[in-house]
Amino acid sequence: MKMQMQKKKKRWLWIIPSAIIISIILIGGYSYLPLSKKQIRQSIAKIECKYCYALIENGKYIAFFNDINTDSVLVNLTYDKKVAIKTIEYTARWINKFQLLPWCNGRLLTRFSLKPKEEVVNFTNQNLSYIIDKEKKLLAQKELDLKSEITELEYYLSLHNVRDEGFNTISIFNAKIIADLDTIQKLSRIINAISNPSKIKVKYIPQYSVIYKGNSLRTKRLPCVMLADESQDNKQMIFQTADHNTPDGVRPLSRYQFRKYGNINASEILYQTHKEEKPVNGHGIFVSPNGDYYEGRWENGKRNGFGFSVSPHHGVRAGEWKDDVYLGERMIYTSERIYGIGISRYQHTVKVPIYYVDETGKRRKKEKNKIVHIEWNKLRITHLGNASKKTVDGPVDYPISFVYIKSTEGQSLRNAHYGYDYKMARRYGFHVGTYHYFSPLSSVKLQARFFLRNAVLRHGDLPPALDVEPTKAQIKKIGGKNMLLNRVVEWLKIVENHTGVKPVLYVNQEFVNNYLNDASYIKSHYQIWIARYGEYKPDVKLIYWQLCPDGRVSGIKGEVDINVFNGYRAQFDDFIANESIK
Repeated sequence: MKMQMQKKKKRWLWIIPSAIIISIILIGGYSYLPLSKKQIRQSIAKIECKYCYALIENGKYIAFFNDINTDSVLVNLTYDKKVAIKTIEYTARWINKFQLLPWCNGRLLTRFSLKPKEEVVNFTNQNLSYIIDKEKKLLAQKELDLKSEITELEYYLSLHNVRDEGFNTISIFNAKIIADLDTIQKLSRIINAISNPSKIKVKYIPQYSVIYKGNSLRTKRLPCVMLADESQDNKQMIFQTADHNTPDGVRPLSRYQFRKYGNINASEILYQTHKEEKPVNGHGIFVSPNGDYYEGRWENGKRNGFGFSVSPHHGVRAGEWKDDVYLGERMIYTSERIYGIGISRYQHTVKVPIYYVDETGKRRKKEKNKIVHIEWNKLRITHLGNASKKTVDGPVDYPISFVYIKSTEGQSLRNAHYGYDYKMARRYGFHVGTYHYFSPLSSVKLQARFFLRNAVLRHGDLPPALDVEPTKAQIKKIGGKNMLLNRVVEWLKIVENHTGVKPVLYVNQEFVNNYLNDASYIKSHYQIWIARYGEYKPDVKLIYWQLCPDGRVSGIKGEVDINVFNGYRAQFDDFIANESIK
């Protein structure tokens, strides 16, 4: 009996170690087994890092940012932490804690470095005084830029209504820019309140999640933390799920399998932050590096169709685009718009045929000018001319709201019909303005005095206008465009000082293209009346647009210049109240 007990004991002493050795071999062998594609796929996960940096004053977060650029500017500086958060994803693998034991406990391994984050913190802390001073200046400039954009947007909105294409879109964008300005002003108050940057500290604030699929096709997400004490050399980082559990359906790797199948390098880092790219087709938004905002139609990666653009560098450009080139606003002509005409001696002259018999006895015809009168009680616009395509809504039968009449030219020519036309226009209730045709070759002072002596400028009249249409030969003869612009400004100032109102400058599109861009004083001080006979509205700030030279008006024989006011009835009433002669 005793011998049998001893034999059983010896047998167990042999079996137990053998079982342990076999288990170790099996487990170890399992750790070195090759993996199938499915197992490799089940081992893959992503570590999502949502992070930002915080400016801390007296233990409180006062502002946030998510990077610092090469110009030492804090990127995406804001007082709202959510706005500052930047998201980066790193490829990771589920990993066992030990080489031979399949204990994962929700661990993941990925390779990336915290060194850049630490460098941002250290650099910012060391140069905070300089950086904050720079931010104060940048915020002040941003505030000026946004105010400039709001001015341009509200100028556009004040002259348009819901019938104009894009009006609602631009209204919504204007509300966004106003909100952006409010944000910048609040942030400026916070940053400008920092009087002692040495008391400010910078802190890196990360938040990690693991993204995986497991056996299902649905993406799942769990919170996780970095195990800094288990990470190696700030390059091989270990993470663990917040509950220390390994999700179902994932396949943790042994360290050997990770070295074989999980060779992750820096090129595998996936940045999930939004990258600005030009839309290809359809409706889209793009903001260029210099701050130009465009929203509208795209075709083959270019602005085509209706869209609008705005930036601190130019006004609102809302209208038709072709291959990234702005063509202009296509106006819809309706009875709601405010129309006017321009008249001179030509509206009193018509050519009539005269027949006679020559010396050979043949019957001949020649034309002779005949003086005719304007029938002021019948004036209505009946045709908008044929000089360009026009989008007309309904029949053309528009009332005339204003009339500009030529009074003088140069320093000695008078329009013989001016006095009578002025009297009749006033009698029939039209808003009347008087214009002078400018001669570049004559004395500016004599021209201005001649105009003021012969023009009728009464209370309630429209601002006087200066018609400037020089030839290239005339401009060259007087010494170039600067001399021309100086003479134009001189005339405008003399008449402004005499009448108390700023005159309107009448020019054509060629003048705008060649000279007005160099005339900042004129653009900022005087309103423009432009003659442009194209399909699209001129891309300048203007008060009147002469849209055709060949319009038709009942009560006037022959062709008439048709003008449209840049705005609707409410804006025109304001213009009369504020800009007319007092």
